[in-house]
Amino acid sequence: MMWAMQKDLDVLKTQELPNGLMVAGGGDYDKVWIRDNVYVAMAFLEAGLVVKAATIYEQLFRIIQKYEYILDLGKYPETETDLLPPRFTPEGAKVAGQWGNKQYDAIGVVLFGLGQLYEVHPDAVSTYQEQLCQKLITYLENCRYWEDPDDGMWEDQPTLHTSSLAACIRGIESVSPFCNFNKDYIEYARANLKQLLPRESTLHTVDMAQLSLIWPYGYRLIEIVNNVEKNLLRVNGVIRFAGDVYEAQGNAEPQWVMGIPWLGIAHFELGDTAKAQYYHDKMQELYTSKGLPEAYVAHNETCIHTPLAWSHAMALILRVKLANAGSKV
Repeated sequence: MMWAMQKDLDVLKTQELPNGLMVAGGGDYDKVWIRDNVYVAMAFLEAGLVVKAATIYEQLFRIIQKYEYILDLGKYPETETDLLPPRFTPEGAKVAGQWGNKQYDAIGVVLFGLGQLYEVHPDAVSTYQEQLCQKLITYLENCRYWEDPDDGMWEDQPTLHTSSLAACIRGIESVSPFCNFNKDYIEYARANLKQLLPRESTLHTVDMAQLSLIWPYGYRLIEIVNNVEKNLLRVNGVIRFAGDVYEAQGNAEPQWVMGIPWLGIAHFELGDTAKAQYYHDKMQELYTSKGLPEAYVAHNETCIHTPLAWSHAMALILRVKLANAGSKV
């Protein structure tokens, strides 16, 4: 197990900044995304690397603290400058230019991740992090997260996403030992989530982002896994949604590699270790000399974003889960 884990840890090390945060990956992915870093932190925590996970949260919250004035505005975000950025430069500055910055799932997942760390190691969460969590919840509530369209995990067209709703619900629940929240609002969110399922949104019937409901958020919805496998699974990965044009070449949607270990994790969480092992073995075939890419595109070529930290985070999580269950990794 240690050798297999080390392969992913070594690649993640190549994406690590001096402060412990990760750039997203190769090519022009030289920015720090909240979401990507949380998934890496969750992988470290799964592997028992508590200090490395805690360092990521510490540094993420130090960046968020720079933009605490946004959290203190106390209103619905009417302009781009009223939104908490989901990505930053390696120095923690805002990234210039237009971007889909309304990403409630990124806030939900960082709340969830810190709550997960708190459950394992309460002393690793500082008072100022707890205070910022409370402000992040208030920010989400001011944004009306339960009904407001956001750009979602893929930073795409604004709509109400089940993956964003689940992130906010589970994130708020995760930090409830030290934060307060509006119980009516979270019930509205649960009702809207239930109404939308099994769809991701009014725009996408099936979406890879919905695998987040199974893991890390713990919804036991085999229908989502079946829908992803039936509609989105390809030879070298999982397309994000039908008709995805990001990095597409011709009519071929990019096949995202992290979808393979993510499906394995989902099956593991739902109790099917054999299917999890199947996806682990399939994942093994997708490594390149630089590591796991973001996606395979036309003619089985990898995109420029190789390696992708998020892909290796998912691979590491699947390896650890299977190893702890006594499976061959």
